[in-house]
Amino acid sequence: DSDMWRVNVLATRNLIAAAKQHRVRRFVQISSIVAYGNTAQGELDEDHPVHADGGSYVLTKLASEHTVMAAHASGGIEVVILRPGDVYGPGSRPWIIAPLEAITKNQFMLPAKGEGFFRPIYVDDLIRGIDLAVRHPDAAGEIFNLSCEGYITTKEYFAPHYQWLGKKGPMLVSTKLALRVSAIASRVADLMGNLNEASPATVAQLATKSWFSIKKAERILGWKPEISFEEGMKRSHRWAKDNNLVKH
Repeated sequence: DSDMWRVNVLATRNLIAAAKQHRVRRFVQISSIVAYGNTAQGELDEDHPVHADGGSYVLTKLASEHTVMAAHASGGIEVVILRPGDVYGPGSRPWIIAPLEAITKNQFMLPAKGEGFFRPIYVDDLIRGIDLAVRHPDAAGEIFNLSCEGYITTKEYFAPHYQWLGKKGPMLVSTKLALRVSAIASRVADLMGNLNEASPATVAQLATKSWFSIKKAERILGWKPEISFEEGMKRSHRWAKDNNLVKH
């Protein structure tokens, strides 16, 4: 995908070059846990091999990570790579707004019968992690996972969305069916020049059975998530109501 390559890779190269030119001491890249791919299972730490099995988004994220680490190796600038979990909170397009829109249209379903693993991180916790990555003297040249401790199921994560809309759900289907529906929807969206946010790559991500160790971030940065899932969803709900996205 040319747009993803332009945004995730070329823009990163340009930003690194500009940072070096202006003698910026440290560059922090926001990558993603998708770098580990969708097929790995169990708890994954930063030493786990990356795996490009999630389409253009994953490929371009990995390419941008390579660009950043190459800059660090060549000298002249420090770098830190952060791999956040599923970032949610007020304004989150993929995990708050888009699901609410799809549920309203009765076009939302969960693969793996809702038993896939979701690794939420509230946006304020991510911001705190970024701040520590910028300032902590021992962070240079490191990669950090930032997510919740453990995981919840996708069914548990999306159940509140249905409650906010006064609907019953979520709709739970097999991964095979969800992928088939998503592939058809993607083809229709391409023909109409639209974006299908429930792409096969997204379906595969929601069916994964992996979660991420945050012990390295705890040990080096002194970072742990402070906002509980219940509190984060309460804040997200308040924002959704204030912006007329939900009725209840």
